[in-house]
Amino acid sequence: MYYLEGDVRCTIIHTKMTGDLKQVSSSYNLKTFEEELNHPDFYRVCKSYIVNLKEIAIISSRNKSVIIKNGKNIDIPKERIYKLKQKMQ
Repeated sequence: MYYLEGDVRCTIIHTKMTGDLKQVSSSYNLKTFEEELNHPDFYRVCKSYIVNLKEIAIISSRNKSVIIKNGKNIDIPKERIYKLKQKMQ
């Protein structure tokens, strides 16, 4: 799983299955996934995204964003970048 994206009343799970990028929708909200994914490899980088730390390609302090290995660029708050870098160590 690359990341989870909150979308109004559902969550879109972005993953790779059998070599293809897939998007799966769930009726659960992002908060529910955050509580259930109580795992060190997942981190809520902002209000709308939970990322798999193993799938982060770049953390850009200058651009205040992370780039996921599948090419997705996610903007995150400045204070979360510091926490994310600490978590990745």
